Amino acid sequence: MLFSNQEQEMFEQEIEPIVKSLGFELVQGLIIPGKNNVKIRVTLFEKNGVSIDDCARMSRALEQEYDFESVFGENFSLEVSSPGINRKLKSLREYKIFIGKPVKLYLKNNQYGSNFFKGIIKEVVKTEVLILSDDNKELSFDIKNISKGKINENIQFN
Repeated sequence: MLFSNQEQEMFEQEIEPIVKSLGFELVQGLIIPGKNNVKIRVTLFEKNGVSIDDCARMSRALEQEYDFESVFGENFSLEVSSPGINRKLKSLREYKIFIGKPVKLYLKNNQYGSNFFKGIIKEVVKTEVLILSDDNKELSFDIKNISKGKINENIQFN
């Protein structure tokens, strides 16, 4: 059983109200099919951090409010976690969630004379990620040109 991007997005849309009702942002809802089961990985964010107790509380809420068995069958596992330090960003949704956080961007094609930048995520507009670079310049990158984006709380600015 494979799940398309559209099915993954629909799953995220269905669980997002549950996640928000407990005061969190949904970073990602990932469906990973296996041989005999389906692994469901839900990643949460909250600006003050996500504790183990928060993950357990969210897991219980999701299991009570979402009918996993009718969607995925009886053989599924649910994992709830925080994004963790040095999170790799995979979608515009994630860049929006992490506005104000330090980021390292690696580009597919050179832009502004380089293919590596670090700065603070300032905003996301349509398909563009805007950062305030370490030399205080506002730079814009199309998501399609970003090969890897990493949240890094340890970024030191000059």
